Amino acid sequence: MYSNSYELWNDAKCYECFQFIDGTLTPNKSVETITFNEKYDKFMKCVDQSNINDTPLCPTCMEAYLDLDDYYNSIKTRFAESLNHFNQPE
Repeated sequence: MYSNSYELWNDAKCYECFQFIDGTLTPNKSVETITFNEKYDKFMKCVDQSNINDTPLCPTCMEAYLDLDDYYNSIKTRFAESLNHFNQPE
């Protein structure tokens, strides 16, 4: 059971959501996680405040969605580049 949980944690890269301090993983959220959550909350607030029957949702919330999507893609790319660099043979 432990090894399955450990593999799932590592395969999903869950550790990237938390801070490493002095080489130790902490329960503190990483800067990327905090920023992502702020952008997600802003987008969801727009969606929740929009009356779908009266307001076209896409034009109303598009800016917040694109900001969230751009940020997600930037951290996804950055982590992928870090992983590729880490896995390069010396």
